[in-house]
Order: sequence, then structure tokens, then C-alpha cells
Amino acid sequence: MQALADSLGIIHGDDIVYEDTKFKVQYLISTLWTDFAINSLHGCTDPNAQDYARKIAFHELREAMPEYRDVDFDDLQGDIIQRRMRPQDAYACHQASRAFLEAELSKPYDGRRVIVTHHAPHRNSIAPVFRDSKLNPAFASDLSAMIERFQPDVWIHGHVHNSSDYMIGNTRIVCNPRGVANSNKEFDWRKIIEIDAPMRKGVQS
Repeated sequence: MQALADSLGIIHGDDIVYEDTKFKVQYLISTLWTDFAINSLHGCTDPNAQDYARKIAFHELREAMPEYRDVDFDDLQGDIIQRRMRPQDAYACHQASRAFLEAELSKPYDGRRVIVTHHAPHRNSIAPVFRDSKLNPAFASDLSAMIERFQPDVWIHGHVHNSSDYMIGNTRIVCNPRGVANSNKEFDWRKIIEIDAPMRKGVQS
């Protein structure tokens, strides 16, 4: 891909802050992974319920998702013990990505903020046909509280194979994937996201 587009960057295991100083837009870029708790009761903030849902997801996804069959963990994080990646590893990566995002979003910024992640930050990104799927914990987390607290202007993500464009509070969440073998019929080659949110002075406490 980089041979075809010399300005294309590939992010692997890194969290990146990029600022477009001309237009005053800050991009926070991270893989994100997931917290594996999205199948707990919608809106449930009870840590015990989320931990229970997470343990179930760890067990069910260990065999169901290809990353836990084909990915060597040392390739991802530099672990000296070569072994297959586990859901627990992805959860640890999610915690690190989330800490990065929250730390950066906590800093005042007089401009627009755009978050770019691979994994989805909200259950509304899951297609209705998959709303009850046991695989959802591998695709999305429910980060409603973080979104509503910090209110980034736009959150762009991938990983799911369906298009979506919706609002959570003041944040626009957008996904526009081609899908596997061009399977997403709603993919828009010409999609442009215009940012017209007001300048910000800080974040909600």
C-alpha cells in the first residue's frame, strides 16, 4: 500500500497525536481494541456484571476469532515468550489505548478533535442483524461515558463491515468500510466528513 501512496502511514501498536496546525484539528489515533464487556446489560455500569460478561467473552472468542489462532503475541507487543495472542492480551491493549485517549482528551485544546481507531467505540456501530451476536465483544466497546464527558467532534473507526453515521451527544461517529471482498453495499467512495463544531476551551469534569 505504501508503494502506491507514499504519504500513507500504517499504525501498528502505536498511539499517535497529530495536529493539523493550519486548520486547528487534532487527531488522536489508536487501535483501541475492546473491553469485551459490550454484551453486559445495556447501560450497566456495575463492575461485577461487566467482569462477568468479559470472562464469558474471553472464553467464547478464544476459538472464534482468527487473531487468537494466528497472531503471535510477541509480534504485537515484544513479549519474549512466543505464544498465540489471547483475548486477555487484547483487553490489556485496550486499557492502554483508552488511558492514552483519556489523557490526551483531558488536556485543553482550542480546536477540533478527531479520534481515529480501528475498533468501534459504541454499540450503535453494530449492524442490527448482529446486535445479539456473541462475537460483538471483539468488535466494539460501549465508551458512551467517555464520549459524553470529552465530546470529541468526530470519532472515525473501522473493523465492523457495515456503514454507520450517528451522533452520541455532540460527537459524530462515522464508519465507512468497504467490507470483506467489497461486501458493504453502502460503502461511499466519495464520503467527506466536514467538521463545523465550535472551538473548545476545555472538557467537562
